[in-house]
Amino acid sequence: MSRTFSIYLDAVRFIAAIAVFLTHLSTENILRINLVSQFGHDAVVVFFVLSGCVIAYTVESRDRDLKTYAISRLARLWSVVIPALCLTLVLDPLGGAFTREASGSLDHSFLTILANALFINQLWFLNLVPGSNSPFWSLGFEVWYYALFAAFTFFSGIRRIFGIAVIALIAGPKILIMLPIWLLGVAVYRWCPRWGELAGWTIFIGSVVLYLVYRWANFTPVAIRISDFLHVEHAKFGMAYYFSSDYAVGVLVALNFWGFRACEHRVAPLFDQLKVSIRVLAGFTFSLYLFHVPIIDYLGRLLGKGNYLIPVIAMVAIFALGAITERKKDAFRRILVQATEHAHQLFAKASALTLRT
Repeated sequence: MSRTFSIYLDAVRFIAAIAVFLTHLSTENILRINLVSQFGHDAVVVFFVLSGCVIAYTVESRDRDLKTYAISRLARLWSVVIPALCLTLVLDPLGGAFTREASGSLDHSFLTILANALFINQLWFLNLVPGSNSPFWSLGFEVWYYALFAAFTFFSGIRRIFGIAVIALIAGPKILIMLPIWLLGVAVYRWCPRWGELAGWTIFIGSVVLYLVYRWANFTPVAIRISDFLHVEHAKFGMAYYFSSDYAVGVLVALNFWGFRACEHRVAPLFDQLKVSIRVLAGFTFSLYLFHVPIIDYLGRLLGKGNYLIPVIAMVAIFALGAITERKKDAFRRILVQATEHAHQLFAKASALTLRT
């Protein structure tokens, strides 16, 4: 992966996170910004394609064995996931104290919080949402793609087939139906079409234009008919109900990335100048994604919906929290390494005692 393409992916990641943030400001009636509210779910599709691309890169460049891969993924996730769940548990009840709305209607049960911490919140037809923090649904999909990719990459022969089959059986149809979108990201990294520069620019710009036309034309009714024809029920599949529409968006995202790779040398000097700013902003993307809903929900109850200070205060709070959580990946990694080593030692001792007896 070239440096320019990596910086571009970071920029896209941050823009997608901002789209989700603005969408929830609109859907929560904090601010009226309907122009961008329709892009929120599509931004998550962008995250899926990005994730597949980045994971394929990390496996090839850094995480070359299963243990390193698993520890890296969990350290990255839990460094933000656990604080985000704790923040939700604190802010949701506090926000309810400022209004007559019953905050108790939100699910803060121990099992729901644990399910989200372990990323089993979307298995099969589950939809366990931790309080107000609705963005957690995507992690319940993405982590199982990590597991499937690990089984394919680090196993071989019958172990690979068995591993993929077991993980797919655990994950269920709702998660699997969105898998092709994630795999598009893997394809973006592993296959680079030999397009000329003109073709690259055409595909790069054309993918954006086609997406805007697609959104303007509103193919949602078509997606609904496809889901109904295939007996994909909204109540069971939740966010995956519009999977056919998400496929279309995913293909356009992949084309955009492929087009950029064909002409990236032309914009390399510009991205070199912006790389520091882009890297810094992208470093807060995961925090922005998981912290923003409970924060804006709390501020909306405290300050009143429609207050234009809410997004400003929310961003300051998110960046402050992100400066702590995003920097704790290495600490989580050390803890997981130590825990793995202790578990291995205990297993070895238990095996030795069993053999003696």
